[in-house]
Amino acid sequence: MSSGQEAFVLEALAALIEQSLVHVQETNGEPRYTMLETIREYALERLAEHGETAPIQQRHAEYFVAFAEEAMPALAMPPEEIWIAILDREVENLRSVLRWATTNENEIELGLRLMSTTYQYWEIRAGRAEGHQWLEQLWVKADNAAPALRLKASIALAELRNFYDCLNARALLQTTAPLITQVRDLQLQLWHILISGMVEHFIEDRTATLAAWETGLALAVEHSDTRWIAEFRSVLGMVARDLEQWNRSEMEFRESLRLSRELNYPYLIAENLFWLTLLAMDRGNLSQARVFVYECADIARRIGHRRTLALALESMSDLLIEQQNLAEAEKIIIEAIELAQVQGNPRAVARSYYRLGWMRFNAGQLDTAETLLRKGVVAAEQHPKGSWGEFSLLLGRIQAIRGNDRQAEQLYCESLTKFCLYGWTYGIAVVFESIAALKRQNRSIEQTARLWGAAEMIRETATLPTQLVERFEPSHTGIKIYRDQLGSAEWESAWAAGRALTWQQAADEALAWLNEAQGATP
Repeated sequence: MSSGQEAFVLEALAALIEQSLVHVQETNGEPRYTMLETIREYALERLAEHGETAPIQQRHAEYFVAFAEEAMPALAMPPEEIWIAILDREVENLRSVLRWATTNENEIELGLRLMSTTYQYWEIRAGRAEGHQWLEQLWVKADNAAPALRLKASIALAELRNFYDCLNARALLQTTAPLITQVRDLQLQLWHILISGMVEHFIEDRTATLAAWETGLALAVEHSDTRWIAEFRSVLGMVARDLEQWNRSEMEFRESLRLSRELNYPYLIAENLFWLTLLAMDRGNLSQARVFVYECADIARRIGHRRTLALALESMSDLLIEQQNLAEAEKIIIEAIELAQVQGNPRAVARSYYRLGWMRFNAGQLDTAETLLRKGVVAAEQHPKGSWGEFSLLLGRIQAIRGNDRQAEQLYCESLTKFCLYGWTYGIAVVFESIAALKRQNRSIEQTARLWGAAEMIRETATLPTQLVERFEPSHTGIKIYRDQLGSAEWESAWAAGRALTWQQAADEALAWLNEAQGATP
C-alpha cells in the first residue's frame, strides 16, 4: 500500500468512527476496529452485488493462513508466549477462514494448512473439541491435497482424534504412513512416530508404545535433534511410570526437563514438571511434588497453556486435600473444571467433579455429593471410555447410608464390573466390603464372611492409591452381629475360605450374588 493509499484509508476510517459506523477498542494496547452488524451486512450485500465476495474471502483466507504460519512456524510446537494473545484476538478470523474453506471444495488446502499449523493452539488453548471438529470436516475432502500437506494434516488430526477415538486415530496413521517414504521429511517422520506411540499409549498397548518411542528416540539421536530427543525422553518417562519403573521414569523426565530448559521450550518444561509431580506423589514425596506442581502451574499460566494448567491444578488440589486445606482445594478444582470445559476435555471435567463429590461425601453432605458425582458421570459419558467405577462406588455408598440397599447393590455391581475390566484390585476389595456391609438379602452369613475375608487378603497385596480421593477406609459394619449369629468357628472358617480365593474368583461370586439379588422381588 502506498503512502497515499494509506492516508486515504486512515482518513476514511476516522470519518466512519466519527459517524459511529465503526467502533474502536483497545486490545493489549492496540486498536481494533469493528463494524456494527447492520453495517457489516450492508457491506457484504454490496460486495455480493459487484461479484467481489469470493475474491475478498480468498484474500482474507490467504492473509490469515500466512499469519498463522508466521505465528507457529515450528512443526508440532505450540505458539510462543507472545503469539498466544495475538491468536486469541484473531480466533474469530481463523474460524471465518475455516467456515469458508469447509464449504468451498477448491479451498480445502488453505483450510488444511491453517489447521495443521494451528492445531496445537486449539488443543492447548482455544478448545480441543472445536479443533478436532474443524479438522475432521476438512479431512473428508482432503484426498487431492499435496502429499506433504496430507501427511501433516493426518498427524495433526490423529493427535486430536486420539482423545475421542484412539482406534480410528491408529487407523488414520496406518493409512497415511506410506506418505512418509514419499515425502521424505525427517521432522514429519519424527512427529508421526511420536503420535503413533501416543495412540498406542491410549490403547494401552505398552509394547507397541515402547517400540515406537524408542525408535523415535534413536532416530532423533542419530540426527542430533535436541528438540525431538527431549520430546521422546519425556514420553518414555510416561510409559516407564505406567510400568512402575520409577528410576527410569525419573531419569527420562529429568533429562527431558534439562534439555527443554536448554532449548527454552516452556511447554515441554511445564509438561515434564507435571509428570515429575505425579511421580513424586507416586513415591509419597509430597513436599517435592508441591515444588514441581507450583512451578508447572506458574509456567502454564504464564504461557497460556490451559491443558497443562488444568492438569497441574488437579494435582495441586490433591496435595491440598492431603493437607486438609479443603476450601482452597475446592477453589482450585472449580478453576480446573472451567479450564477443562473450554478445552473440551470431558474426562478432566469428570475427574474434578469426582473430587468435589468425594469432599462433600466425607463432609456428610450427601445430596450435594450426589449432585456433583452425577455431573461427573454425565461428563465422563461424553468420552468413548465412559464413566469409571469410583463414581458408582461412591454413589452406592450414598444410597447405602440412606438405606436404599437395592439401589446400592445395582451401583456396586456397576462399580465391580468396571474395576474387574481394568484389574484394579484395591477398588475390588472396597466393593467387597461395601457389599458385605449391606443388609443381607438372599445372601448367607457365610457368603458375607467370605467377601470380607477376600477383601482383607486383597488389601494386603494391593497398591494403596497415591491420591487420597481414591482411598477408602475398610468397612466392617455388622461384623460382630454376623459373627455372633454364625458362631466364631464357622465365621473364621468362612473368612479363611474368602482369603483363599483369587480376586477373580471372589468377584465372580460377588457378581453372581448381586445379579441374583437384583432379580429377586423386593
